[in-house]
Amino acid sequence: MIRQFSTLLLCASLAACDNSSNNDSNAPSTGRLMINGVEGLNYVTQSQSGTTDANGEFKYYPGETISFSLGNLPLAADIPAKQFLTFLEFPPAQRIVLEQGVVEEGLTVHDTAEKNALTDSSTNNLVRALILFDEDKSVKSDKKLKFTERTITQLNTALQSLPAEKPVDFSIAVTELTADNSWLNTLLASVCFYEATDERCETAPTQDEIDALKATDEKAAKELENKRTRIANGKRNTGQVLPTVIDDYVTEQANIITTEVSLRYAMLPYSVTLPATNQSLQKARVYAPRVTLSIADMQVKSNNDNIVMVQRFDKATGEIEFFATGAAGEETEIVVNFKVTGDYRWIRKTIRVRLT
Repeated sequence: MIRQFSTLLLCASLAACDNSSNNDSNAPSTGRLMINGVEGLNYVTQSQSGTTDANGEFKYYPGETISFSLGNLPLAADIPAKQFLTFLEFPPAQRIVLEQGVVEEGLTVHDTAEKNALTDSSTNNLVRALILFDEDKSVKSDKKLKFTERTITQLNTALQSLPAEKPVDFSIAVTELTADNSWLNTLLASVCFYEATDERCETAPTQDEIDALKATDEKAAKELENKRTRIANGKRNTGQVLPTVIDDYVTEQANIITTEVSLRYAMLPYSVTLPATNQSLQKARVYAPRVTLSIADMQVKSNNDNIVMVQRFDKATGEIEFFATGAAGEETEIVVNFKVTGDYRWIRKTIRVRLT
């Protein structure tokens, strides 16, 4: 007997829906940058342009590519647009790494590839920069990145005066970017993240001004020195973002997206009980009630061929055929590993098989 999964229960359990769909077939799809969102980035596709909104969303048509910038600071170009994007996909070389995945125990996984991509200096440097330009430099759980108009205006001005020997380059080594005189620290030194009327946004008094005042008013000179310190302490720099902050933020966001995507799919049936004497072919399939099923690649294996053996599978239909080879009382799982068209993520589902 094969125990079928209740379609009603399945639909109720699939919390994630395809937000890229739209009732108007001519309307553009909606994508999101990072699951928590990134507000205030400029974006351009072949047909759309705008600024990511409060949810970090952008518009695109399937098949287009998208480019992002923070004001006049270019971040990434020609990324294949889709419903969920992360900073891991910004560097072109890392998109290849993610697409290839990593084979572990005979099956391809994407999470290890994501970890490898995160060690790339381009990715690391870009995320560090964006955290530093965020309104409050925080990436706590459930918090989005937000770039204010005031910050972007100051950044654009600073970019115009950036020395030629310090060109914007995210591909340099992390140690170069975090050096005191790096192009990023030079830009950060020109941006004040407080209200325009805040003392910390004023031009800092010079040491010569402080020394000159000491001759006539020691107390005033001390206050001027304290003001210089307060202004200096109000500046942001690359050392304020630890590597663990970058890793934790990007990894958490990527994992949530994987969960969201995975919830759209299930196996029908997900559990099978049959007599050990029944060696006829059994069938199961990948089920996607809320999205169009389009599998780009598929891998299927039994965890124990001596109990259950996979006969064949078809990525075009998502169907798997298998048969019992074991004895009564034994059980194992069939692992179904697949990725859908347009996404590098591998989704893993299982079919539990019990022999009686």
